[in-house]
Amino acid sequence: MPKKDPFQNQKLDTLGVLKALNHYNLNSSKKEAKKFLAEYLTEQGKTTFLLKDLKHLKDEDFQESTGYVARILTQGNSIPEISEENFEQQVRDIGYKIQKSMMELPEQKSKPVNAVLADPILEYDEFCARYGDIEFQIDVVIQDSFKHLDFDISKWLEGHKVKSKDVNYMISQLTNLLDEIQETLSGNDKDLSEGYSCYTKPQMKRYAKMLEGWIQECKSHMTAKRKTRKVKTKTPEQIVKNVKYQESETDLSLVSVPPEEIVGAKEVWLYNTKYRTLMYYYSPNGITISGTTLKDFGRCGGKKIRKPDVQLGEIVAHYNFDDRVRWFDSISTKEFTPNGRLNTNVIIYKVYER
Repeated sequence: MPKKDPFQNQKLDTLGVLKALNHYNLNSSKKEAKKFLAEYLTEQGKTTFLLKDLKHLKDEDFQESTGYVARILTQGNSIPEISEENFEQQVRDIGYKIQKSMMELPEQKSKPVNAVLADPILEYDEFCARYGDIEFQIDVVIQDSFKHLDFDISKWLEGHKVKSKDVNYMISQLTNLLDEIQETLSGNDKDLSEGYSCYTKPQMKRYAKMLEGWIQECKSHMTAKRKTRKVKTKTPEQIVKNVKYQESETDLSLVSVPPEEIVGAKEVWLYNTKYRTLMYYYSPNGITISGTTLKDFGRCGGKKIRKPDVQLGEIVAHYNFDDRVRWFDSISTKEFTPNGRLNTNVIIYKVYER
């Protein structure tokens, strides 16, 4: 236990009792808890059993929280009446268990006690118990007049493997406290100024600087923990699974090229059977598909053809893109700019240089 106890001469409500219990739970051993109880009973003149008697008590029969409440009371604090009644009941139960272990008394059923004293950690999750460390460090710094700001919160975060949601909570709590300190320093709030009047302005500035550092360390911890999500590489089949196209055309004996061959291809020729339009798309870096639309093409063009049964066959007679474009330009119909969309009336006629 540290020499300076953070809970002294205070009127604690249920939440305050829980915070104190969590503090002692994190900073004390079961042996110390028994010692706290013995010291309290000695101070109160209740010498029914002392530390030497507590040694006869089995570990499973002693709840550290009883010793921690004894410590709270020894330090001049007051606790809610129901908590004090539960504590006294626990003391009586411990006395009986000691006598039973030493004299083999008959079994006696213990009375149920309030959970606030029976098992305080159940009231908080694991992180809330740990957060008592931070509150304790703040108390230590305050008692030390903000002279030694050497608590390494980054090591604390890493050592306890604090989760992101809990770090966010810490940032929120520390930010609220920092805002209050800064508001006090500004002198705009008389109530705050009066509440912090026991501290000098240099002390308040060191306090604010400490909190700013802690908040920044929390944010850095969040950034360090955040892992870049690995983008899964999709196969061509996965990319084109939603593509709509016409698989075949009976009258012209046309069969579409599988759409997955478009992915990465440099040149694609499409034929719309409904409007008799021929379209081409070209990209030296490879064409892609998003949904049912061609993407990343550099050049494109479209024309209506009057004799598809003849003209479509002429495309394959040309061996490179430039020759095919020259042939396309020779078609006398008006050229238009296609939008890259495929639908159930579009045959994927030719795909080159995948």
